[in-house]
Amino acid sequence: MHPLSPLIRGARGIGVVGALVSYQAWGSAGWRALAIAATVIVLGWFAVAWVAWRFTGFRVAARELHVRDGILSRRQRTIPLERVQAVDVVRPALARLFGLAEVRMEVVGGGKDAEAPLAYLTTAEAERLRVHLLRLAADAGAAASQPTVPMGDLTETAPAPVTTAVGGLFRVNHRLLIFSQLLTFNTLSAPFLLVIPILEFTSEDPSSAAVFTFVSGIVGLIQVPVRRLLGEWGFTVGRDADGLRVHRGMLDVRNQTIPIPRIQAVRIRQPLLWRPFGWVRIEIDVAGYGQGGEQENGRSALVPVAPAAEAFAVLHAVLPTVPSAGPDALELRPAPARARWRAPFQYRRLAYTVTDTALVTRGGWLTARHDVALHARAQSVRISQGPWQRGLGLASVHLDPAGGHTTPTVLHQEAAHAARVAADLVDRARANRAPATAEAAHSADPAPAADGQSAERPTASGSSAAEGARGA
Repeated sequence: MHPLSPLIRGARGIGVVGALVSYQAWGSAGWRALAIAATVIVLGWFAVAWVAWRFTGFRVAARELHVRDGILSRRQRTIPLERVQAVDVVRPALARLFGLAEVRMEVVGGGKDAEAPLAYLTTAEAERLRVHLLRLAADAGAAASQPTVPMGDLTETAPAPVTTAVGGLFRVNHRLLIFSQLLTFNTLSAPFLLVIPILEFTSEDPSSAAVFTFVSGIVGLIQVPVRRLLGEWGFTVGRDADGLRVHRGMLDVRNQTIPIPRIQAVRIRQPLLWRPFGWVRIEIDVAGYGQGGEQENGRSALVPVAPAAEAFAVLHAVLPTVPSAGPDALELRPAPARARWRAPFQYRRLAYTVTDTALVTRGGWLTARHDVALHARAQSVRISQGPWQRGLGLASVHLDPAGGHTTPTVLHQEAAHAARVAADLVDRARANRAPATAEAAHSADPAPAADGQSAERPTASGSSAAEGARGA
C-alpha cells in the first residue's frame, strides 16, 4: 500500500475525536486537559493506522487474490477471482488531495467480507489493478498467462491496457437531479418538522429534548436525498469491453465497472411527483453487490433520473429485451377483475408479460413501478397465497433472481393461471440457462444457495413452493 495510507486512515479519526472533545467540554472539563487528551488520542490513532499499514498487503497469484491484514489478530484472505462480481475504484475526498484511490471488490457469497478494500494506491496503480483483476476474472484461460504481482507492488507488473474513458450512454442532468430530489417525500416533509423546534425556541421554557428529537428527525429525513445527490453527482455511464463503466460522486468519486452478464434484474420507478414531468429512475441489481454494505441494497443506478424516452433508450442499449419505447410497449396481461378486492388502489396497474428472455411486471400506486428479471438469472420460482387471496381464489407468482434485491411478482392472478405461469417460468429458466452455460466462464455467478439444486415445478397450494434454479 502507499506510504501515505496511514495518514489518510488516521485523519478519519479526527472528526470522532472532535465530537468527543465537545462532549467532554459540555461536562465542564478543562480545555487544557481536553487539548492534551485530544492530542494523545489523535497521535494514538495515527500510530495504530501506521502499524496496520505495516501489516497490510496483497498479492495476485494465478487466479487468486491474497490479502493479509490485522494487528493483533492476523488475517490472510484468499479470494478466487472467478467469484469477483465487480471492481470499483473509489477516490475519497481526502485521498484525492494526494492522488490516491481505493480499490474495492464485490465478491459473491462473501458476507460482510464480500467487499475487499485495498486502500490506498496511486490512482494509476488502482486503475491498472482494476483492469488486471477484471481481465483475470473474465477470462480464466488468460489467467494462467498473467504474471504474478508481488505483494503490494504494482510497479513491476506488466502494463495492463487501460479501458476507454467512461461516457457514451448517459450523463445525468444536474439541474434535473437537484429538482428530482427536492420532489421527494423526505425533502418536502422536512420543513413541516422544522416548525416544531422553531416554536420551542420561541417559547418561554423551551424543551431541549423536544428540539433534539425533531432536529434528529429532520436530519434523518434529508440524509437520503442528500446522500443520493452527493453520490450521483456527475453520474456518467458508458460501455466498453469490460462492461458498463459508471463514474459518479461529488465528494467520494467512484468508478465502477459492472460486467453486463452480472445484471440480474432491473427496476424502474416513477414517484407520484415525477409523473407530471415524465421522469423515471432505473436501477439494476448486480449479483454480489450490497453484501459489503457499501451499495444501496445491492442496486446500482443505471439512470438516476431522466425523461422516460431517454431513460428507456439507455436501458434498451444495455438490455435489448426491454423495448426502447419502454416496458409498456410489450403486450402486458392485466390482473383479473376480482383483484380489485385485494388491491383496490393499484389493480388497474397490475399487469405482466413473459417474453422469451424475461419476466416483466407492472404495479404500484403512489410510485409506479416496473420490474424485469431475466429467465437465465432465475434462482427460484414461488407461488404465494395469503388468506385473503385464498378466499378470492387468487395467487401471486414470484421470480427470485440472484441476490434477491428485486423480485418481480405477478400479483393476484387466478390460482390455476398462477400455477401455469409458474410452470412456464421454470421451463423458460431451464431453456435460457442452457445457452447461458456457454458464457458461464465469463459471467459465472456461483450462488451457493442454488448449488446442487434442480428446477422443479412449483405447486399451486400452500403459501409458497421454492425450487432452485441455478442462475448465471
